[in-house]
Amino acid sequence: MNAHRTGWIGGLLCGALLLAAPAAYGATDQDIEAWRRTAEQALGEARAVGADQWTHTDMVLAEESYRIGNYLLAKERADTAREKTLALRQVPVLSSRLAVVESTANHALATAQRAEATAQRAESTSLSALEQARQAERQAREAAERASAPPPSVRESTLTPPVPPGGAPGVQETPLRPALFDYDAATLRPDARDTLLTNAQWLKANPDVGVTIEGHADERGTSEYNLALGWRRARAAADFLVAAGIAPGRIRTISYGKERPFVLGHDESAWRWNRRAHFVAGPAAGPRISRAQ
Repeated sequence: MNAHRTGWIGGLLCGALLLAAPAAYGATDQDIEAWRRTAEQALGEARAVGADQWTHTDMVLAEESYRIGNYLLAKERADTAREKTLALRQVPVLSSRLAVVESTANHALATAQRAEATAQRAESTSLSALEQARQAERQAREAAERASAPPPSVRESTLTPPVPPGGAPGVQETPLRPALFDYDAATLRPDARDTLLTNAQWLKANPDVGVTIEGHADERGTSEYNLALGWRRARAAADFLVAAGIAPGRIRTISYGKERPFVLGHDESAWRWNRRAHFVAGPAAGPRISRAQ
């Protein structure tokens, strides 16, 4: 994690700590020390089951909450990370699937390294060798992404897709703006964080409104890979809103991958708009649909 992201998450958690402060009035030093010990124990248990591998956002929030002294929130996030990891490991097909994908990724990475070495020896004069290296690297990234994507049993894939804003009764026209992403990435850019902070402020001012976050990708890559990538983008936006103080029950997430482009085209002028987490507002009702069972 870089310093900018650490500072940003720390700022959000400081805000969360201030909001929680009234509930801590009257706590004794013994209470606070007991909370610290339980938070430290929860973090250790989460790390012991490998939670950082599967639920990176929850572990980051847990670590940052512990660092600023919000031990209750640190324990809650660490417990969530541990429970999600244990739930994922209970999926029967996950171990064999990860083994196959890991083998595929290792093979693709080895191919990429050999192709890149060939291109370097040719002093960049062989365009075909460079293209082979790039293709092998893309295959390796796709294999790694499939390894980290949730299996079908924990991904909501049979839900009725939300309709576009204004397309049906109950869907509201709002100033909510989409968060855009870099190619083949689900990490929030600075401009995406600014957009999500603005969206969070609007949602706080309209507490009766719920929101569905749609994850989208551009046309490059396989349908399966882009569905997983869209899911991760929607989850990144949802986790940001929760950290900013929006109740999880008001948020739903879904991925459409590359199947519903916002802008038609086959170059960056179109792709840049299709790599997004799109917001559709509606009534704030029903459970959050993206949690693992």
